[in-house]
Amino acid sequence: MTIVIRVAEKAFLSPAPSASLDRYAHAAANLLCLNPLMSPAIELRGGELLVETSHPVLAAVTGPAAVAVDGRKAGTWSALYVERSLSVFAEGRAYVSVRGLRAPAERKVPLSSGVELSTEPNGQNGVSGRLLAALKVPPSLLSDNGDWLQAAHRLQRYFELLTDIVQKGAELVRVSIGGVEYEAWVLEVS
Repeated sequence: MTIVIRVAEKAFLSPAPSASLDRYAHAAANLLCLNPLMSPAIELRGGELLVETSHPVLAAVTGPAAVAVDGRKAGTWSALYVERSLSVFAEGRAYVSVRGLRAPAERKVPLSSGVELSTEPNGQNGVSGRLLAALKVPPSLLSDNGDWLQAAHRLQRYFELLTDIVQKGAELVRVSIGGVEYEAWVLEVS
């Protein structure tokens, strides 16, 4: 299965977080779309990216960017279900990961319009709407605090625990404390 790059301005295919300028944002994008931590991602350096897919994919964008999925505005630092197209306008360094993305090279390479990248066939691959809604980086985990790998492992553990409780039937509730809205996952235990 393939994704086609329609527009690529200041965009690079990075084979692993260790080759990226912001290693944590690269790793977080991978974890959000359920890829292994060290998978490839697309690095944008204040540029633009438009991707079209031949099939639905699970994707994620991290970093400062304006994002549209299938023509609708979407957020960053969360998993995205893309049926046809993903558009990203990066304001700084941003990372785009697609579930099952493969890197044809072992070093960072520039991307250009017309390039086709392969993905492992998986689409949403059993990711429920509830889990999709849960796959977002909480504010307390947006920074690597100087150690990208430790922060990435913390985020990976968070997603493992979150996936487990969502699969066990946890429900998302929103609560307001002191005028600030928080999200919490609640699991009834009997």
